[in-house]
Amino acid sequence: MISRVAIVILIFILSANKAFSLKNTTSEQSDSVLVSRKRPLIATGLSIVLPGVGQIYNKQFWKAPVFWATMTGGAYLYHSQHKLYKSFSNAYELKNNYLKNPSLSSDPYPQHSLDHLKNWRDRHYFLRTVGLVTLGASYMVNVVDAYASAQTYHNPRAATLMSTLLPGSGQIYNRKYWKLPIIYGGFGALIYYSQVNHKYFLKYRDMYEQKIASLNNAEIDDPEPLASPEAILREREHWRRNRDLNYIGIGLLYVLNVIDANVDAHLAEFDISDDLSMNISPTIAPYNTTNNTSGVTGYYGATVSIRF
Repeated sequence: MISRVAIVILIFILSANKAFSLKNTTSEQSDSVLVSRKRPLIATGLSIVLPGVGQIYNKQFWKAPVFWATMTGGAYLYHSQHKLYKSFSNAYELKNNYLKNPSLSSDPYPQHSLDHLKNWRDRHYFLRTVGLVTLGASYMVNVVDAYASAQTYHNPRAATLMSTLLPGSGQIYNRKYWKLPIIYGGFGALIYYSQVNHKYFLKYRDMYEQKIASLNNAEIDDPEPLASPEAILREREHWRRNRDLNYIGIGLLYVLNVIDANVDAHLAEFDISDDLSMNISPTIAPYNTTNNTSGVTGYYGATVSIRF
């Protein structure tokens, strides 16, 4: 009797100790998750408000000067090229208006042709765009880098947010580097052809307007004597439709980039190995012998477990 009571007390103590240890483990895990949730948000918020501070918060001090230098260079390039772009853009408009209506004013830039002004305008526009993209990309990289560096485990939400802010960064976080050429190659091709289609759209738009103006005013040169206004209008709509399809493709590729990063992050911890195994072990299982006249109290069998 005493031995049974001792066994019961021992089992109770062991069960209570196990339950207490599980409770502490769960509490520690929840505290760890809470900390991991707080730190990325703090680092991200700091980098959003003031670029580079999130990296300092993550104790990656060398990154802050890199982001500051890159963003400063992008801002300077944008500001300097924007003023030159506006100057040549105004000169191009004045020259173009003069060529359309030579009787209304004198040539504002007799030493420069319209194509010369257009080429310099487009050159400064391109450099201005490079500066703006450098500034924006550096800011986005600063934010996503602060968020990713603060993670303590592979977080699908981190991958999703990173690809939302900067396409391809979620794939880097998931270590799917081979997808970067596909994503940026797709964006590059779509952006390039959208610009080409937009260029021809503007060309035929201006041509159509000048064609209509030449029909109403004999002093204005006909840009395309062999083409009717309807034919020029069809060309304009053709290039506009192609440009809009490129814009739609850019949007779809952006959405797919975000979805892909989210799915890959969820599958990062999923075991997809080919380790399939089967284990067969003998067992003796007792059964009720109330109506059993043979006196046998058990039977032999096998247990099969499949691991996958």
